[in-house]
Amino acid sequence: MQQVLGFTVRQYTTRRSKKGYKLLIKPSCKSIKQHELAIKHKLREMHGAPQETVIKSLNPIIIGWSRYYTSVVSSKIFSSIDDAMHRKLWKWAVFRHSNKGKGWIKRKYFRKYKNDNWRFMINKRAYLARHGDHVIKRHIKVQGTKSPYDGD
Repeated sequence: MQQVLGFTVRQYTTRRSKKGYKLLIKPSCKSIKQHELAIKHKLREMHGAPQETVIKSLNPIIIGWSRYYTSVVSSKIFSSIDDAMHRKLWKWAVFRHSNKGKGWIKRKYFRKYKNDNWRFMINKRAYLARHGDHVIKRHIKVQGTKSPYDGD
């Protein structure tokens, strides 16, 4: 196991491949924890801020981190971070309205967006991005006879 630029590079032995191993590159535990801490601290700073401000300040952090890790094996990690984000956002909303009920808080801050009933959003244009929204795109190898500058 080796860590390079926020990635964990590991080889797993397997019988299915010709090489006898499978290479998996994932986001490192350190970078995941650092990202979750950044989100946590940002939410703590904005305890009294309105929902729109929270969305505008968290979206660049989430989108940038997710785009950096879309080329590797990270869909399970994205979903686990999304679960942690949901818990943090719920705590933020309950802190803001400690005297209100859970149903009222859900109706105010979480709305239906496509197949998702729990999207943190104000309207169709202002919603919090999720890590899982980013599609994983695999790196395509350049063939030995080709050049990346050919345009093929």
